[in-house]
Amino acid sequence: MRTRQAMARRAATLEANPTQPDPTRLNYKEPLPEPAEIIQYTRQMLGNLAPQHHASVDGGDGLVGRIDVRNIPAGHLVELATGGWSFAYMPGYAGPPVSLALPLREEPWFFADFPPFLEGLLPEGPQLESILRNHKIDRGDCFRQLMVVGQDVVGSLTVEEWPTAEGGAE
Repeated sequence: MRTRQAMARRAATLEANPTQPDPTRLNYKEPLPEPAEIIQYTRQMLGNLAPQHHASVDGGDGLVGRIDVRNIPAGHLVELATGGWSFAYMPGYAGPPVSLALPLREEPWFFADFPPFLEGLLPEGPQLESILRNHKIDRGDCFRQLMVVGQDVVGSLTVEEWPTAEGGAE
């Protein structure tokens, strides 16, 4: 009963003030950065880290994946030339985190292996075998597997590959 009354009050408030944004909807109003800008941003953030954390995306495959939360661009995943991965939230993103283990912050998160919160979205068993066979993907290529199933994963995330000037999708 209370929920219906609260919803009715909120609807009435929104009808009375159509210019006031609906606080229950997240809108990403800034234009999305280009993949080359993401790689440049990642390089800049890597340069700001302590020397023991320095890495480079130069010489890597240039793989960049955009991760959305409820169809709102939340962050990007970049393969590093050192063999690791970085995930950084989009500048200005203020929605829910992509994982409870990765709270919102400006600095990128670094992973030696494919990020566990994304690896958990990958199919297993017969579905995995079918994807590997039909798309001619290597069993160890978690990024390509994720790109195949990225629009249809469990939960609120969607993932898509961003083509880059340095490589990646064509």
